[in-house]
Amino acid sequence: MRNSTNSSNRFPAATELEQLAKTVKYNGGALARLCGYATNAGRWRREFRRRFDCTPRTWLAEARIKEAKSRFLFGERPKDMIYDLGFVDLSHLSNSFKHADGHSPSQFINSQPPAHEC
Repeated sequence: MRNSTNSSNRFPAATELEQLAKTVKYNGGALARLCGYATNAGRWRREFRRRFDCTPRTWLAEARIKEAKSRFLFGERPKDMIYDLGFVDLSHLSNSFKHADGHSPSQFINSQPPAHEC
């Protein structure tokens, strides 16, 4: 017998979704499966758009760049994070970052004020 629970009841909150996205290295299909939408991609996209006012792909791209920025601020080098964030290579990270932010990762890093040591 099929479970009649409404799938929107299983839809995670934004903070939980961010953690799940990290777990699956920002892979949209894997994220949908984790959230219980393995067999219904259309329902996943509709529910996602209803809750976040954007597509899963757009949200995941923004989440990856947000995570990259955070890691840059903690001094992590781009080449050390590319695979964790689901990028194929350094060029993929750089191009995605530039498209989203308008600046290259290097420009972003160099524009940050230096950290003060205690």
